[in-house]
Amino acid sequence: MGWKNDHFTMESGFNALCRLSNLRVGIVEELISQVHGILMEVGLGSEEWNLGRNWCRGIA
Repeated sequence: MGWKNDHFTMESGFNALCRLSNLRVGIVEELISQVHGILMEVGLGSEEWNLGRNWCRGIA
C-alpha cells in the first residue's frame, strides 16, 4: 500500500494516512507531521504537501 512500481505516489500515501481519520484529527496531524520530513526527502514539494494535507483534513 502506498507503493506503485517501486515508487511512492503522493495520492496513495495520503489515502493511507487519511484512512486513519477515525482517530482524532490531532493524532492524524501528528502522524502527517512526522511523515512530512520523509516526503520532503523523496522530493515532495511544499505546494504538493499542503494540497495533500488540506485534502486529508477535508476527509477527516
